Amino acid sequence: MRVLGLQLMDCIADLQTRHIYNLLIDRVREEGREARFNYRCDSPRCRRFMEMRINYIRALYQVEFRSRVLRLERREPVNLIDLPLDKRTSEILNMCSWCKAVLVDQAWVEVELAVERLGLLAEPVLPQISHGICPDCRNRMTGVITRQ
Repeated sequence: MRVLGLQLMDCIADLQTRHIYNLLIDRVREEGREARFNYRCDSPRCRRFMEMRINYIRALYQVEFRSRVLRLERREPVNLIDLPLDKRTSEILNMCSWCKAVLVDQAWVEVELAVERLGLLAEPVLPQISHGICPDCRNRMTGVITRQ
């Protein structure tokens, strides 16, 4: 996927996630205060616990995004996360953009548990992943947006 030269919102497919980022950017611009929150950015072999800081640089009329790794946790590879689209079925799994939980039977669970519960290791082709936001992260991010 090519992202260099694209607008940020062109890289976020999920409407709820895009809406939250727009609200965060608006808040940072209007108040001139940093927004800070934690999120996950996992790879197949590692859980990455991250922190995002969003600042407005008034002199440049720009919003700055800075991420840093808070901690790493190694894990057995989870192929669900890192397969190209042409190697996937038309079935869609929902994954939280913020904490990487997967929606299984109306419950949000860690990706390893989702793979186990859905029996995905026995499947020759894995489902597609659509990103959204789980209720816990939506509540947490609403708090970040409305924090005074």
